[in-house]
Amino acid sequence: FSSLSSYRDYIDIRDVSDAIVKLIVKINSIKHFSKILNVGSGNAIQMRSLISQIKHASNDLFEFNEVDEGHGDGNVFWQRAKIEKIQEIIGWKAQYTTSKSIEYFLNRED
Repeated sequence: FSSLSSYRDYIDIRDVSDAIVKLIVKINSIKHFSKILNVGSGNAIQMRSLISQIKHASNDLFEFNEVDEGHGDGNVFWQRAKIEKIQEIIGWKAQYTTSKSIEYFLNRED
């Protein structure tokens, strides 16, 4: 990997699905809302930490090397979704933590 120092807002697909369904149900009763609504956890996790969590949850079945631990010019260091609008419109929030998501997807049978 190149630098894993950046932070991103990761979200479980089950939370995304929940937000979509709630919006579909409510959309006809909403008079005006932004055409773009962010769905996210509202928190950012360092990519290095995410890869380490996946490695640990997979019983260390792989190794990874970070070539550059610095912060490159082309790398957005901090990115988190602003989810206040979707929370206001449908009262939605993410239910699954990153560790719960990793555990679920690593233990799936399909």
